[in-house]
Amino acid sequence: PKQSVSAFNFNVSGSVFATSLGAGVFGEYRINNSNFVIVPFADLNYYNYSSDTFRGKKDDNQLKASVRGKSSFIRSGVEIRYLTTDGHLFFGTGLNKWNIENKVTIVEGGLTITPRLWADNTDTFFQAGATFETGSGKAIIGARMSDLTHEINTQLVEFFAEVKVDFN
Repeated sequence: PKQSVSAFNFNVSGSVFATSLGAGVFGEYRINNSNFVIVPFADLNYYNYSSDTFRGKKDDNQLKASVRGKSSFIRSGVEIRYLTTDGHLFFGTGLNKWNIENKVTIVEGGLTITPRLWADNTDTFFQAGATFETGSGKAIIGARMSDLTHEINTQLVEFFAEVKVDFN
């Protein structure tokens, strides 16, 4: 996806390549004998990203930039699931602790500047979505929409795939 960076009156934009790794745990507690389940959960996601494709202009001079960064998100919360034949619908809430570190190297002619950005915070989130099992039952595909509510509302839409690992 295309990203933009602005620092010291420099504006550049380009695409980033990201790799990520995540893990999580959850428990399921059925409400009586209904199709409703209460699910406490926690997960960790780590992203590493880079790009040498950022370009821009300042005073009719062509700018080139590279971006290197990493971020981590630790989420914990609870959701209510309505079980269907091959998946479930869910609605939940919780806390999202995040940390972002970026280094942007901007080259303008013979001048190179490298602003660094780091930020961390804890936000509440609300999410709703659906998951559906694939034919083998070993993988799940789904979508989640989260509403992070720190200072300004930010909506995050995620499409995800999970692989089930049975330790029994």
